[in-house]
Amino acid sequence: MTRSKKISLSLSLLVLLAGCGPPYGWGEHRVAPATDLTPRKDWKITGSSQLADPQHAIDSARNTRCVSTKDYEGAWLLIDLGKPCVFNLLVLEHGEDELGAAQRVSVLTSLDGKRFVNRIVGTGKRRTTDFPIITPTVARYVKLQVVRQGDRPWSVAEIYLK
Repeated sequence: MTRSKKISLSLSLLVLLAGCGPPYGWGEHRVAPATDLTPRKDWKITGSSQLADPQHAIDSARNTRCVSTKDYEGAWLLIDLGKPCVFNLLVLEHGEDELGAAQRVSVLTSLDGKRFVNRIVGTGKRRTTDFPIITPTVARYVKLQVVRQGDRPWSVAEIYLK
């Protein structure tokens, strides 16, 4: 077996074992569930004391939002996806306050909720902030932590993973 076939098979097994949802195409097609995540209704979210209503960040309602206090450096949101999932993009939608972005936010991931790996530190943007993760990540827990707060309170209307 060639090296590239071994790597492809290893990645397929990783995705099959760690991806969310049913095993896809483990027959002839071997299609990886690149965008398959647990349903949002199964996600659970908590937040630091500087944040009001963290559940609004995952409620699929763009008119509700989680909002921080005036001083929120170090504030965090922690999402439990329910089981390990594969993703490589996280998007924050800021909702009604389209300027409610933190200057710098860190995206950390974990399989066990105890040991976290920093995947990316991104700069807040108007309306939405994108966090592209170069290497697809397998994680059950996703933590967003403010590294540097912005001029306005942090506003998170929705969090999307893909």
